[in-house]
Amino acid sequence: MYDKNNLFKIEPVEIYKMVLIGKVMKKFPNGFWQRPEAIENAKQCTKYLIENILKLSEDDFRENLTFKTFLKYKLCGMLKIVFDNKPYDAINALYPDKFKRWEFQVGNKYWTYETGIEATKWLVEEKLKLSDDELKEQLSKKLFLDNNLDSMLNYAFNNSPYNAINAVYPNKFYPWEFKKVPRSYWTRENGIKATKWLIEEKLKLIDIDFKKNLTKQIFIDNNLHGMLIICFRGNAGEAINAAYPNKSQQIIRKNRINKCKCKGKSKSKNYWTEENGIKATKWLIEEKLKWSYYDLKQYLSKQIFVDNNLGDMLRICFNNDPYKAINTLYPNKFKRWEFSVNI
Repeated sequence: MYDKNNLFKIEPVEIYKMVLIGKVMKKFPNGFWQRPEAIENAKQCTKYLIENILKLSEDDFRENLTFKTFLKYKLCGMLKIVFDNKPYDAINALYPDKFKRWEFQVGNKYWTYETGIEATKWLVEEKLKLSDDELKEQLSKKLFLDNNLDSMLNYAFNNSPYNAINAVYPNKFYPWEFKKVPRSYWTRENGIKATKWLIEEKLKLIDIDFKKNLTKQIFIDNNLHGMLIICFRGNAGEAINAAYPNKSQQIIRKNRINKCKCKGKSKSKNYWTEENGIKATKWLIEEKLKWSYYDLKQYLSKQIFVDNNLGDMLRICFNNDPYKAINTLYPNKFKRWEFSVNI
């Protein structure tokens, strides 16, 4: 038996071992965690828990060092008295500034605009070390979710990845520079802004260049195909006319002439069998538009077929149902509700 009067002379880890065994003592001595050396004692006991009992690597800390862990291994009194019930504070005392608070469990009240900025900057620059191009390619809600920052995104930035990035890097990026832009973002006003950015900032075109260079493919190559479809019916000339009402009449006329020429080459109704409808749909998706499955789910609509001179085909072969056309081409690959446009 240990003399209780001499307990404070024993190394804290040895006392902790006795508490864990529970035969000599079932809890730490009264006042143990209020002593001047309490923080140092707490660090030693926490270190013993992590390295000798749990044998955790640093990558395992985030998931395993919770309040329940300290409770299970009889350190909840220490956590409450010394660290105000905050596991992160116990870890930070032992490993100063090695981890960020949000790498562990934090309450929703922790997330403010300021802490959200700090966490987003850490995610981009320290943890993932993303270049600007990598950031544009990878930014999404899933990026935050995979790094345990989905609550931060929701509470600090209204669940908007772009809002988070714009808070860290004010006005450095436009929303449309990122690979994934919410469909709801594309109002006509934002479509005009994006078109002007494409022409004036990205491509630096002058008026005479409009007629030569600005095609639908240019919008596609600059991640603005969705915008073009949603805001301007997939028509590059209409986008230019909206952005520069007095400068683009020649382009509009040219597009109308080309559209008329295409109509003149329309197939007869007898041509449109289901087999030829499948071929035409495959050509439209894979060759003409070069859509990924993500693009297909975002932008599929009746208007896409009409704009590409396949309105009659859709009506004759697939009862005017874009989903039926896609499901015939790719049987059972997609569910109707996966598509963003009501089809």
